[in-house]
Amino acid sequence: MANRCHIALPLFALILAGCAVSSGRGTALADPACPSCPRLVCVRGAVEGYGWLGAPMAAAMIAEEKQKYQTCLSQAQTAGYREVQQLEFRLGDTIYLVKPGSSDPVHVVRCASSRMSSSLVGRQGQADCIALWLSRGYTHGPEPACAYWRDDAKPGEEVKIRESCKNDPPQWTLSRVEAEKAVTLAPPPPTQPRSAPMSDASSSILVGTWDGEIFGEFHSGQPASRPYRTLVISSAVEEKGVWRVSALYGFKGTSLSPVQVTVSVSAGDQLSVEFLTPANSRVELRLLGNDQLNGSFTTSSPYNTSSCRVSCLMKFQRMNPPDPTTLVGTWSGTVNSQRATYPFTITFRNDGTWHAISPTLKPGSFDGTWQSRGSNMVWKSITTGRSGMTTLQEANGKRILRLIPDDGTSTVELTPAP
Repeated sequence: MANRCHIALPLFALILAGCAVSSGRGTALADPACPSCPRLVCVRGAVEGYGWLGAPMAAAMIAEEKQKYQTCLSQAQTAGYREVQQLEFRLGDTIYLVKPGSSDPVHVVRCASSRMSSSLVGRQGQADCIALWLSRGYTHGPEPACAYWRDDAKPGEEVKIRESCKNDPPQWTLSRVEAEKAVTLAPPPPTQPRSAPMSDASSSILVGTWDGEIFGEFHSGQPASRPYRTLVISSAVEEKGVWRVSALYGFKGTSLSPVQVTVSVSAGDQLSVEFLTPANSRVELRLLGNDQLNGSFTTSSPYNTSSCRVSCLMKFQRMNPPDPTTLVGTWSGTVNSQRATYPFTITFRNDGTWHAISPTLKPGSFDGTWQSRGSNMVWKSITTGRSGMTTLQEANGKRILRLIPDDGTSTVELTPAP
């Protein structure tokens, strides 16, 4: 297609942006350890031929986009992802992405840029749209000739019937029009049936404390200061194909919030976990082996300053419970809650009991019990009635003991007392 300017731009935009052409470039990366996991796509928009007044500003924007792109690649490669495909697309033109295997209706996403968003800004919003849906497995393709289902449309506006077949639309569109608005004609395809329910041992494999990191997260062009997260799954039980999960999520080392976790299982017993964070961002993960949850983190709004408005890579590692022989002894540190931090010292005894003191946290003295339960170490406070899980992390010669209550209202971080 020949290069062209959008002559419908207002005069001031033409003076500022010049006669410009935007091209998008990207790299698709995959995790070799998980061929079925979603790909990660790093993209950037590039501006060519920017105009007079806009030249310095456009050059700065191009440099910033290039830096974010290189950082995305670097973070993904550090996390073990490897390049599988180079991508090129023309920004400014409407681009359609199709969900593989969908038919009657075909599921489609439309990525376009407004004519008011001149190539001065590299049409980054359109590039982000393309990267997001490519990461979810969609592929570039032409707009269907007749009718299709828009996965990115507002509720009630998903059905698209083109002029060529408005007089003779497919049957599925007619049934959709006649149905109640609350009825969804084209739900996501059902999960594949499995030969038998998972065993109790397999269904409890998610239970535990998971430490995670978001790779490539930026805010207003700066690396995120707090990329680390904690996911605590206290129970995960499957009964006749229905999962009941109790989980907490939040920033590492702070109070955690309950999240509603959805678990699905593929025909090969591949476990997938999805949930919305308290900030309404989406987390999608898959279990690798017994100790890793890998996937993506997508912020709730495409208009915020986070680079994760397009999916960022996210990885969780299971935190091992402490060995009883290493737990026994005295530990000191802090209780970190939403409102305050309190000094805290606790002594674990050989008989399965513990005693703790704090000069500022009421009532000041606490007693409780601890024990191994399956693959986890759990504790209970006789004084307050609260309970939770315990993990031990060793890094750079330093041991950090963490106590996380089931209600997620605080996190206790401790090191061996001198």
